[in-house]
Amino acid sequence: MKHLPEEMILRFLDGELPPGEAEKAAQHLRECWSCRARANDLEGAIAGFVRYKQEELDGETPKPVLG
Repeated sequence: MKHLPEEMILRFLDGELPPGEAEKAAQHLRECWSCRARANDLEGAIAGFVRYKQEELDGETPKPVLG
């Protein structure tokens, strides 16, 4: 396998690949710096998006009134 397609990396990161494909992807990521770097970049982008959405939702969630 040359390099993993981006869709396969995303599906691997999300745990959406069937077991056989997931093991092949994991093996490739252990051996291929280029694909591993792309996977890390994607994970970082996803983490940033999740943080952004959480902060956005936190700003919209009314705070409980204590009293």
